[in-house]
Amino acid sequence: MISLILVVLETVLKEVLTVPSGGTVYTRWGRKDCPSSAKLVYSGYAGVEPLCLPRDPQWEGYSRYNPFRGSVFGAEYQVDNSDIINSKLHDHDVPCAVCEIVSGSPVIVIPARIRCYPGLKKKYGGYLMAGYWNHKAGSTYSCVDKYPQALHGGYQNHDGKLFYPVEAWCGTLPCPSYRNEWEFTCVVCSKK
Repeated sequence: MISLILVVLETVLKEVLTVPSGGTVYTRWGRKDCPSSAKLVYSGYAGVEPLCLPRDPQWEGYSRYNPFRGSVFGAEYQVDNSDIINSKLHDHDVPCAVCEIVSGSPVIVIPARIRCYPGLKKKYGGYLMAGYWNHKAGSTYSCVDKYPQALHGGYQNHDGKLFYPVEAWCGTLPCPSYRNEWEFTCVVCSKK
């Protein structure tokens, strides 16, 4: 009887501990869904750095009186004067989707491109966005989907993490290849 239980337990543990290998995970910024070529792992809220925070957080412990701590804020679009991104999204919260490609192909974000290079397959394209260049906090550049969405009920101007369109500046960048004050495009690609 004990040996049967051990065999069953061993089988169950093998199934539970077996992780599919070869998959690649990436975040699609500005959308709640994944392209048809990928599987949705989870959908959430964009936060600082940026992080893709899940819709169903789990908590463990709480320290009320800790003056030395980091903070995480939600992200908002800053596009009130934009001609390329729907300005009605200004101050709306930014969604995100964590997507998995089963093929195991690595994913690369290519700035200043709308098409992938030969041998690569497009997952999605859009515009490069980041925090404002003159803000004291550091910023990470993210490729936000060309057709961004907003979170329902997420229209408050808290100015946590801000997503601004990123522009090219001639001088340190070679122009005319780059265009002064034009918004950077971007494309997310994987191997075919």
